[in-house]
Amino acid sequence: MKGTGPGPYPKLIGFLLPEIVVLLVALYFVLKPREGNTQDIYRYMRCPNCTQKLRFRKVQVGSVGACSRCKKPFLFPEGTLRETELDAHKHEEFTEADD
Repeated sequence: MKGTGPGPYPKLIGFLLPEIVVLLVALYFVLKPREGNTQDIYRYMRCPNCTQKLRFRKVQVGSVGACSRCKKPFLFPEGTLRETELDAHKHEEFTEADD
């Protein structure tokens, strides 16, 4: 019987380890949060048909979109910058309807 050497595993680990490190670094850069203010990127509105709360990108203003709930088409308006402003506006509509 021949003597056993170190085996194939040290070579395999030496080959795979750098590739795994490169893959993890690439995943980090792809998945890390983007810099900048996200409040300026998104706008908020309610669907004119079913009042579903919708979030859309600022670059979509003026283009055609469809509601995710009722699927009715509409043009994206300027919208509001904050989701909380949209909720406050909806609350005001309900209180005015009760009067």
